[in-house]
Amino acid sequence: MGRGISAIRVKKNLDSRFLWRVLETKKAFLNSRATGSTFKQIKTEDLASLEIPLPPLDEQRRIAAILDLADELRRKRRQALKRFESLVQSLFIDFFGDPSRNSNNSDMVRLADVSTRITDGVHQKPVYRDEGVPFISVKNITTGVLRFDDCKFVSWEDHERFTKRCRPERGDILYTKVGATYGRPALVDQDVEFSIYVSVCLIKPRKDLVDSKFLCAALGLPAVKGQADRRIKGIGVPDLHLDQIREFLIPLPSLSEQREFSAQISAVERIIIGQKISLVKLDALFASLQYRAFRGELTCRDAERELEMAG
Repeated sequence: MGRGISAIRVKKNLDSRFLWRVLETKKAFLNSRATGSTFKQIKTEDLASLEIPLPPLDEQRRIAAILDLADELRRKRRQALKRFESLVQSLFIDFFGDPSRNSNNSDMVRLADVSTRITDGVHQKPVYRDEGVPFISVKNITTGVLRFDDCKFVSWEDHERFTKRCRPERGDILYTKVGATYGRPALVDQDVEFSIYVSVCLIKPRKDLVDSKFLCAALGLPAVKGQADRRIKGIGVPDLHLDQIREFLIPLPSLSEQREFSAQISAVERIIIGQKISLVKLDALFASLQYRAFRGELTCRDAERELEMAG
């Protein structure tokens, strides 16, 4: 057993799966007790002094089984979501071939050739407000969907100033260009005013040449991500420059073919949205079950009914 690992041997009155679930809920507390500058560690005595609930052994096993089932539902939903997300890439290759080998001999064009503008957001850190206009950074688009549920806000005055150079609109594409999650696109699919940070690239497609949904899917392909990977240099924070993004090569089939593909993936995207909503609900249910289980407020019948409805 290597450094940084503690072995816990349970006594006969404690179920190991129950203890595992209890420790999951104690992560934040244990992290707060960790010490060390380069190698964070928790002292053995801190771990040993941790207070945990100790219901009867049968109750422990019942709670552990319920939480295991809820966790399994979450795992299966994540697996399904990954399969549907990979289906978009599979459909792209079915329609247009593999861009990494250009197996369909499609025209390959620079991203700049099918865009009216490729720019990025405000370069200085803004003054954030409790409310106002959403301010989007990398974290709001890394899932491939533009999300406003965990964003910061700026004043309308700052928003107007920021968007004189860079105003996102429906049909534009946002692309992460800074940090570990660089190289991820998200389509602007709603009419909402927002500003973006320098870590986000804004791509305005030429609508006479390229369909926005097609272009977003193309930018999410491994073949294009590979181009981004090759342009990242150094060992510091990854940072794609705008001139590098402009040189990305993408396939350009006919506009009618692009639109046919977009119609196909729209159906898949609706399923993906449903899967994501379901996963959020399962995560919330799991947290609720944990909270109630360790407070003695969870009945087997209620848990089974809730899990059946969620599954």
